Amino acid sequence: MRNRIISKKKPSVMGIIMAGGAGNRLLPLTEKRAKAALHFGGCYRLVDFVLSNFYHSDIDHIGLITQYNSTSLLKHINSPLSSPMKKATIDLLPAQQKNDQQDWYKGTADSVRQNLDTIKGYNPEYIVIAAADHVYTVDFRESIDYHIQKGADLTILAKSVPLEMSRGFGIIGVDDDYQINAFIEKPSNPPTIPHNPDHCYASMGIYIYTASFLYSILEADPSYGDDFGHDIIPASLAIGKGYTYDFDSVEKSFWYDIATPDDYWRANMDLTSGKIQLEKHHWPIMTTVSKGHNITRISGALHNTVLGDGCTVGHKSSMEHSVLFSHSEIGSKTNIRESLILPGAHVGENCNLHRVIVEKNVKIPNNMTIGLDPINDKKNFHYTDNGITIVTKKNILKFL
Repeated sequence: MRNRIISKKKPSVMGIIMAGGAGNRLLPLTEKRAKAALHFGGCYRLVDFVLSNFYHSDIDHIGLITQYNSTSLLKHINSPLSSPMKKATIDLLPAQQKNDQQDWYKGTADSVRQNLDTIKGYNPEYIVIAAADHVYTVDFRESIDYHIQKGADLTILAKSVPLEMSRGFGIIGVDDDYQINAFIEKPSNPPTIPHNPDHCYASMGIYIYTASFLYSILEADPSYGDDFGHDIIPASLAIGKGYTYDFDSVEKSFWYDIATPDDYWRANMDLTSGKIQLEKHHWPIMTTVSKGHNITRISGALHNTVLGDGCTVGHKSSMEHSVLFSHSEIGSKTNIRESLILPGAHVGENCNLHRVIVEKNVKIPNNMTIGLDPINDKKNFHYTDNGITIVTKKNILKFL
């Protein structure tokens, strides 16, 4: 862990959570929910990670920007049972038509621009803008202190990635002092990290802005544009002073961008194998406490499996490298490997599932085999590029 550069006084910081995206690349998992509301790791939702990071980093003024399929997300945020977050002030900022603004959010930057009155009301000195669909832990106090010490207008959190992965990210070029000298979306010839020619810095989509500078960029006339990655970040770097904060300097850091069902499955699998460690006593991931009957009953054999509250695993069943989410049930003599059983789902008796995501509240009848026959799985279910089968209420109907 890098040594913190302690500023003279606690800075005034506001966190902005970007949870308004449509999530089309995550379909069918986002057909009826926002990306941020997607369940993770047995008992969490994706938004819990950024909320917990803000909370533990003493950022207690938070704006949550929403637009698409936000009902379950807002219900989760508003739950009276999520007590650890009660000391934080969370402003819900849904897309809405106003007397002086008839457009819905036109992009990530426009969603912040349309809420500047609310943001300015808290008079923050610095603003942290972060996505709601990433799985990670980070102490933002370290990167904010770094931003202040550098005298930056903008600091971008970044990860080191091999050059061959550059086409999937916005890539940052830096000098020896980590000052940004290039920002290129998905380049074929990326700038490399100084003294590390096989790697480049990939933007994590987490930005720390000096508030006054952000206001000047977003309120410029004519507008620089409506999207952070394509418009506002390049404009900010052309006018102001930008630095990169090396996320990999954080001890035992992990970061997953949940952009596709394959990303979602892989991150959950890494949780079952121990690559993701969430059991940090000083940095717990906080979530809504589940209601109702929370006793978990296990009669079968479990290996490297994560369990939520109130689950049932039947007699002579087995689970390996899987996640059984809250209030889901597995019938007897069923074998499940490398699969995700989302909340309230029921898998019947004598079933065999391999590399399957079973959607929330789906009921799989007895004697079904899913995930072992690619031809039939592609025909009957949603089948991903990496061979993950997704079972939804719609595509299971023909078997009921």
